[in-house]
Amino acid sequence: MSDWIEQLRREVAATSCAAVGRRLGYSRVAISHIVHGRYQARTDRIRAKFLEAYGEGHHCPHLKHPISPSACAEHRTSPMPTNSPARFRHWTACQHCNFNPNRKGKTDA
Repeated sequence: MSDWIEQLRREVAATSCAAVGRRLGYSRVAISHIVHGRYQARTDRIRAKFLEAYGEGHHCPHLKHPISPSACAEHRTSPMPTNSPARFRHWTACQHCNFNPNRKGKTDA
């Protein structure tokens, strides 16, 4: 069994097929069929969407735990927050992070 399907099962157990499906843009039924091994079509597109949304991604230096690629992109591309010191610190860290392809102070070696 694929690692991503095991991860999908854990996410469904923690939330629901409907919640995962909404986030990925697929139906509750499609997610349920994959989880239970009854999905007849190819899963490469769903797998790509799942890994983008829920994948391990990388270890966020600011949060100090793994973050998905989509969550990382959301943090680094959001407008500068002015209403929360914690969110501002996170946003500032993202602007200088090595995982940010547009980071400030980037030097090409």
